[in-house]
Amino acid sequence: MPDPNAIFGPFDCGLGMVHADPSRIRRRVRQLMGSTKDINECIRRWKEGDGEVASMAAETMLAAVVMAFELTPFDRATCRGLREPQIMDIWNAWCRFETEKKTPGNGYPTGSPPTASGRPATPQPTPPRPPQPVSASN
Repeated sequence: MPDPNAIFGPFDCGLGMVHADPSRIRRRVRQLMGSTKDINECIRRWKEGDGEVASMAAETMLAAVVMAFELTPFDRATCRGLREPQIMDIWNAWCRFETEKKTPGNGYPTGSPPTASGRPATPQPTPPRPPQPVSASN
């Protein structure tokens, strides 16, 4: 059974590794973006829109994720902070976290799965992915 008290993280907020209270993240995402339907519509416009429609949806989504997770966006003067792909990686990790919490018996992995040699697999960096829609039960 998934742990209802699980903490989200660690993730890089742009200034270092941190954790987040899932209840606060859920509340802030709702305040900034609206319902699950509204969030998914914004993501759809970003992915399927063209020109100004896609640009506005991307700006809305990125701003909401930055504020909800208290991230530090990229600062071109200092070259510190997170770039857009890193911000969306955090959103996608959040969506996976929320899905895993709702899947009975899924549990949370505590390490890399063993390989044929019996040693844990070495994690490989993954390329940035587009934002994922949230599940309807959020």
